[in-house]
Amino acid sequence: MNKQPGLIDGIFYRGIDPDGPFQFINVARWDSAEQLESGLRATGEELHREGVEMGKVFQDLGVKVSQNNYVEAVRYTANSDPAQAG
Repeated sequence: MNKQPGLIDGIFYRGIDPDGPFQFINVARWDSAEQLESGLRATGEELHREGVEMGKVFQDLGVKVSQNNYVEAVRYTANSDPAQAG
């Protein structure tokens, strides 16, 4: 995935609460929703050629995939005033 055009950066989180609703969360920033879609498709095709089925990997990990897309609402830093965010 990290070789796909349009990927800016990302963090893959694993939950620490075994009973929590989200055991894995992938937060990634892309240049556009179209590049995200293209990157996911290309990565899946590449893994499939290598004999790895992405769905099987996710199933083995217990990962449920939801491809909800979000846009930045508020960016914050320590000691910042969110009310002044543009």
